[in-house]
Amino acid sequence: MAPACHVAALLGYTGIRSHAITSNCMKELKHLPKTGQHLRTRRLSLGLTLRDVHMASLGLARELRKPAFVLPASRLHDIETKKITPSIYRLYTLARVYRCRLTELLSWYGIPPGTRD
Repeated sequence: MAPACHVAALLGYTGIRSHAITSNCMKELKHLPKTGQHLRTRRLSLGLTLRDVHMASLGLARELRKPAFVLPASRLHDIETKKITPSIYRLYTLARVYRCRLTELLSWYGIPPGTRD
């Protein structure tokens, strides 16, 4: 069974509300706006506009033959400025376009990197 704080994080990411979550655990969810800042900073450091990312996502979706990889500019804006968590497909798109590892992006959302045995 997952610790209460991890359950709170999972519930927070899915948008499900629970009164069983303690206030201490809710404090851990306050990193979400920082995630959008990380993404925006990375995009701007690469000199990319929202539209540039959208166009790159169209190319990736075409290459991989799966429309789930498309990231509209309006959705990226929401991800950067609101508590919107992108799908795994869109996270993969961002990792490719921003030239970073998917595990780095996942860590910004509080998901620790896997361990090797």
